[in-house]
Amino acid sequence: MKKNISTILLVVIVVLTSGCTKTVWMNPNIPDKQAQRDFSECQNNAMRKNEPMQSCMTSKGYYLEAAKQ
Repeated sequence: MKKNISTILLVVIVVLTSGCTKTVWMNPNIPDKQAQRDFSECQNNAMRKNEPMQSCMTSKGYYLEAAKQ
């Protein structure tokens, strides 16, 4: 029983702290304006065509990275 409580507490802490980390789509080879267009295009596809945002962005060469604060 004590082990279950410790495990649950650990999971809760991980979930709460992971929500604090912001991520951004990165591709150092793409200019900022093109990155904004790509993001908008993928966002529109996700809403209109029900396509996953992550699939669209990774297909364009982007990856998620923790934002610098």
